[in-house]
Amino acid sequence: MSIESLLEKLDGVRQTGHGKFVARCPSHNDSNPSLSITVTGLGVVLLHCFAGCATCDVLDAVDLDFADLYPPRISMDGYAYKPVRAPFDARQVLTALSAEALTIIQICRIVLDHKPLTLADYTRLTLAAHRFQAGLEKING
Repeated sequence: MSIESLLEKLDGVRQTGHGKFVARCPSHNDSNPSLSITVTGLGVVLLHCFAGCATCDVLDAVDLDFADLYPPRISMDGYAYKPVRAPFDARQVLTALSAEALTIIQICRIVLDHKPLTLADYTRLTLAAHRFQAGLEKING
């Protein structure tokens, strides 16, 4: 799927740089653009909702799946070749992790104020922990 096809399915799209866009997240009631869309040098589309929506929920909201975020395989002589994987962009990993760190700080503030955590708070904290783990795995290869 092309990036143009994805962007047509989203509202409030604005380009923020070369291959970078923001839009209103279709997975939640979004009044301000919180969905970041980045096209890597290999044509892979990265999605990140800063409100905390999972990528699978964003994709479900626009009737897409993860395979739609990747370019088609190159086929020559009946053989399918995967594109060569480029090294990760450390800035993107750190940006995503800094957003997760802020979420963790906010939830810690609730605990320090002796307020009970809601199920949504606990679920979001768990998601942040999983994203930190994924970031570490990305960095460690």
